[in-house]
Amino acid sequence: MISIGVSPSGPLNAFDLLLAFPLLAVVSVAFGYIGLLLIGIPVMALLIWAQRLDALRLCGYTTLLGMGLWAAWAVHTALWPPALQDLLSYLFVGGLCSFGVMAVFCALGKIPLRAQRKL
Repeated sequence: MISIGVSPSGPLNAFDLLLAFPLLAVVSVAFGYIGLLLIGIPVMALLIWAQRLDALRLCGYTTLLGMGLWAAWAVHTALWPPALQDLLSYLFVGGLCSFGVMAVFCALGKIPLRAQRKL
């Protein structure tokens, strides 16, 4: 759990969550752009080089890479080896974040779902 020096006196209510939403949005966008620069753009460049760029491949490859990197980072920063359940949750979160960022990128960039085959 991340601590910023302030502990809530009770359970969080809707007003607390409403106040936390802008911070969560800014942090999410920042990490999304970092992931896009470190994972998404290099994978996209490789797919363009191989002439195989489409949204399914791009989202699939970045999801797998994001899962692996998120889990590796979590295991590396942990003081103990994580349990299997913790490792699966790291894989799930990393994959979900990577897929979400790349799905939005593909939609905004109008990357086709399937590549046109050139004969």
